[in-house]
Amino acid sequence: MIDLQDRKADEDNFSHSLEEVFYQTSGSNKKIRYFLLTVEYAWRWLNDEVDGEPIFHKDIVHTFSTTSIEHIYSQNPEDGDENEELEERKHKLGNLTLLTTDDNQIVENSSFDEKKEVFGVSKLLMNARICEFENWNSENLETRHEELKEAAEKIFTIS
Repeated sequence: MIDLQDRKADEDNFSHSLEEVFYQTSGSNKKIRYFLLTVEYAWRWLNDEVDGEPIFHKDIVHTFSTTSIEHIYSQNPEDGDENEELEERKHKLGNLTLLTTDDNQIVENSSFDEKKEVFGVSKLLMNARICEFENWNSENLETRHEELKEAAEKIFTIS
């Protein structure tokens, strides 16, 4: 994303490039974690619909060493929890969030309902939004994906 900003990408290219952001099962996902941490720090500003420069709240400091990327629909669902539509989209940005490393160990490959309990008490503000969804399906994944794209467009101003 910073690369797009540096290259002065227009908004359409920037938005389109976010469609190409996927979790890598091998290799580094540092850019995704950086992006999600940035959204987390700007969460209050984003949701207060404030204009102007982003305000990054760091009341609670989350770092690379204290957070990990979690798949909302599990990367390796347990028997009976598989969903063919979500399988195709499980590495998409809209299916990813952050959890503390301790919380991530608790939920691992749990179902959405089980993860939702942990999201509800998570110290990361962005996870409260996930709890607003009654269930996790492809429509809700796409809604979250669009919300994250909108967040990126606000935070990483390119014009």
